[in-house]
Amino acid sequence: MAFWVLLAASIAYVLGTFGVTAFGNVPLNDALDALEIAELGELEIGRFRKAYEQKWNRLHLIRTVFAVLSFLLSLLVVFTQFKTV
Repeated sequence: MAFWVLLAASIAYVLGTFGVTAFGNVPLNDALDALEIAELGELEIGRFRKAYEQKWNRLHLIRTVFAVLSFLLSLLVVFTQFKTV
């Protein structure tokens, strides 16, 4: 059982943290880096920031949930292994 729980923890971490970062947050960072703030008006900057923050916060929540899930699954294995020793 421990193997499968650790495998699930690993998959959750890789897909939920690294995957979301690579395919969600990094492209957002690239878009922010390419933005020419000096050429935008106040309203355009405000719209961009609102859209950016909503996407960023949603992706960050997903990463956090998967990281916590992975950690809890790993703890489950550790504590069940101590119990059997």
